[in-house]
Amino acid sequence: MADPPDPDIQVGLKAVEAGLLTEAQLADVRRELAKQAKPPSLADALIARGLLTRLQVEGFRSGDLSKRIGKYRLIRELGRGGMGVVYEAEDVELKRKCALKTMIEAEGTDARERAVEEERFVREARLSANLPRHPGIVGVYDAGVVDGRRVIAMELVDGLQFQEWRKKAAFRQQVQALKDVADAVAHAHAHNVVHRDLKPSNILVDAQRAPRVTDFGLAKRSRETTVFSLTATGMIVGTPAYMSPEQAEARDEVGPATDQWALGVMLYEILSGRLPFQGASAVEVLMKTVKEPVVPPTKFLRAKGAVDERLERLCMRALKKDPAERFPSVKAFADGLGGWLKSGTIRRAPKRPAWVPAAAGGGILLAVLLLFLLFRSPGAAAVDVSGLVADGWARIERKQYNEALSAFKRVLAEDPENAAAKAGKREAERLQKASAPESELVVAVRKLIETGDVKAALAKLDAVPEPPREELRKSLHARMDAMFAKLRDQALAAQTKKDTGLVRALALEVEAWKRPDLSAALKAALAAVPAPDPLPKTSSLTKLFDFQHSETGVTTVAISPDGRRALSGCFAHILKVWSLEKGRLEREFRHPTRVITSDFSRDGRWFAVGLGSGDVVVYDAKTLEPRVFKGHTQQTFGAAFSPDSARLFTCSTDTWMRVWTVADGVSRATLGQHGQGAMSLARSSDGRNVAVGAHPGEITIWDTTAGKELARYVPPSGLQISGLAYSPDGARLASGAEDGELLIWDLKNGARRAFARVPAPLHNIAWSPDGRWIAVASRDDALRVLDASSGQVKAAIPGGDGWYSCAFSADSRLLAGGAYNWHLRIYDIAALGR
Repeated sequence: MADPPDPDIQVGLKAVEAGLLTEAQLADVRRELAKQAKPPSLADALIARGLLTRLQVEGFRSGDLSKRIGKYRLIRELGRGGMGVVYEAEDVELKRKCALKTMIEAEGTDARERAVEEERFVREARLSANLPRHPGIVGVYDAGVVDGRRVIAMELVDGLQFQEWRKKAAFRQQVQALKDVADAVAHAHAHNVVHRDLKPSNILVDAQRAPRVTDFGLAKRSRETTVFSLTATGMIVGTPAYMSPEQAEARDEVGPATDQWALGVMLYEILSGRLPFQGASAVEVLMKTVKEPVVPPTKFLRAKGAVDERLERLCMRALKKDPAERFPSVKAFADGLGGWLKSGTIRRAPKRPAWVPAAAGGGILLAVLLLFLLFRSPGAAAVDVSGLVADGWARIERKQYNEALSAFKRVLAEDPENAAAKAGKREAERLQKASAPESELVVAVRKLIETGDVKAALAKLDAVPEPPREELRKSLHARMDAMFAKLRDQALAAQTKKDTGLVRALALEVEAWKRPDLSAALKAALAAVPAPDPLPKTSSLTKLFDFQHSETGVTTVAISPDGRRALSGCFAHILKVWSLEKGRLEREFRHPTRVITSDFSRDGRWFAVGLGSGDVVVYDAKTLEPRVFKGHTQQTFGAAFSPDSARLFTCSTDTWMRVWTVADGVSRATLGQHGQGAMSLARSSDGRNVAVGAHPGEITIWDTTAGKELARYVPPSGLQISGLAYSPDGARLASGAEDGELLIWDLKNGARRAFARVPAPLHNIAWSPDGRWIAVASRDDALRVLDASSGQVKAAIPGGDGWYSCAFSADSRLLAGGAYNWHLRIYDIAALGR
């Protein structure tokens, strides 16, 4: 009987299938372990090398992780390449199928190459997202880091790669499909995006014979030089058989004409059934592309007339070695194919005189010279003027724009009405201006547009002079259009979940764009979603204080043990200390980054805040003098003092929990790691145990004295744990996640029960010290107080466009809430117990 498969080997194989490892990486680790006398398990070795996390290993063992990446449920693998794996997947939140592309990071790649590969991967999404929608280009829904992996969610196209589809398609259908591809590429060029890696495998043809262009991983902005796109000069990118001569030589002038060459190669295959250049190696193909002439397709076919000579002329022009001799644009190439499909005729371009050089403007030169010959003034010195005009255009070709201007000005001095010289002068001036280095302001605005920082780009745009301002404005509007679809979908999803705070925030973001058309479109889309149910009726609570914090949401609140003070922190980096005795602001502190979490020590001697930088600041409550505890490298999301006030527990998105001694600010213990980030923290009433909630959804219980992990719980949703609170007796733990579900865990046996659900992402939980109430702050317009035994909503406090934080006083009489609309509100909840 065969031995059962090693479970660790199965974990490794599943990680390879999921794209987290390469086969070479797995083989290297196994070879290394085979050399050791007492090797650790394969899983532990993969974790030690940083190739997998413990959470991922356990997920593969249970079978959960191999079927899901964040909100995407994996259905099947569609393909695999050197950079990534593509799956058919389902976005479980939007109930939409998509193609999910994940990046594989190959071991042994140096940092520069890895950075280049990562940039190629993410720019595919960035450039595709920036393109206005076109039926011939595969759209991108989303992109980013999910569960530690770079992913791109794209439209799912059910079809064949162009090369496979061609085997069953009629000749005319193939030409029509290539014409549609050329139209899509021309659309990209019109928006300053050059693909640079067009080939049959990057074209999918669906059941309706509609081709779709995908994989913009090597694309670049048409304004970029090679140095500032993906590669440095001298580094070749692309697929050899479809690379243009300028690509093969790694020249700087790789632009739209390069995509035209690739389309010409595909037309060559349609006409002759073979590639223009073939070889035993990629290097041989590249050498032939650069040095050997393109043999017309008719030379490979025996039957006379087997190739339509009009299509052959079209193909051969697209395959000219000199980019300037190809069609002036891919749109012109597409129009040529369209003309053949429509009437069987293609308009032939007149031959230019042998003495006329090819200009960067393509067909412009011929038209200008014809104008010159037809409309030159009778008194002009024909020989001298014609020579100067030819010299001017030759210098334009060599990018000698100053010299070209000088030549044209000399012509105009002799013949002020010379049409050819006027046109040449305008072209030289245009190219001279285009080639001038952009100002720092223009470069800064362009970068802001490309990164999607719309507000910052708008703020700087008015200071940009013309002519670049209008061009930048168009680019910014195109970026807004691309971003709007995703933002609208987020707003509709939030409206469905009754998440009024997020809906308002997104609407305000669109309003800040100063685009009434988009604001109106969002308003109309939201109006079509059914209105949320009204909030439940609330008991009458006494509002004691309503403090305005600052012009951003209140991220954290706390009440001192004696009930005399309250803390509030916000996104605007401000911490405020309030006197509840006098009902006014006592002190304000400004920090370099946002204030995320806060807590008072039990003895009232200290209060602490966690910052977006990762720093923890501990204040002396009497003198208000601060001390900075450094250790976390990313945002500190949780902070709690021990009951004896001697220790402070913190957690951070750097995945670690730290235990500090308050007296000297030393981090005595570092416990973790916690998934992809520790997002919430709660301590038991005796201070012995601390619970940490992570992203993705996981809760770890620690014995902080022994530094030992006691238990680990995984809620069924798998979503980020955004709130935790211990019951006063330490026997139960409440946890809340981004889906709004509140769970209660029995810490003796690990059993869980669904306790309550709010119709919006849950931000914070507080359990009253007397054990009677659980407060829930969520993104919808209600701060809820639940009966801790039944889960019944006893109070739903409206106002504030959503609530971010909540806290009880030590005597359970006061409830503080931090709102999205900048307010700290404090209520007397004694009436709830009557």
